Amino acid sequence: MMSPRIASGRVRWFNLEKKFGFVELDEGLRDAFLHVSVLKAAGYVAVPAGTTLRVRVGHEQGRQRVVEVLSVDTSTARPGEPPAVVRKAPADKIGPITSASDSPGQKDPGCPTSGSRDRVMVSSRLR
Repeated sequence: MMSPRIASGRVRWFNLEKKFGFVELDEGLRDAFLHVSVLKAAGYVAVPAGTTLRVRVGHEQGRQRVVEVLSVDTSTARPGEPPAVVRKAPADKIGPITSASDSPGQKDPGCPTSGSRDRVMVSSRLR
């Protein structure tokens, strides 16, 4: 296996039911296979077609595949595509709640948890 290289490209298509898709790489490189497990490691479950990705691409059995997603820009997604689905973060990866007025010994009166070590997790359900 050749060592992975960094490349940019756009999502050609991604099918959540099939759990894979393809990225059309810039600079005339062939498409690269994108598996949902690689997206999940970057914090996403699905990305719309047209989304710009910066990725690390490797070769396996003579084919290119995305081995790591380095950045995601959904602002380039094709019009009418469903929005990206963000993965629920594990509790150990979520930081404490903070506000602009948080400083030692000072709390934001409008936020009952400011200054505390509480954690927030936002989740969504696929239907």
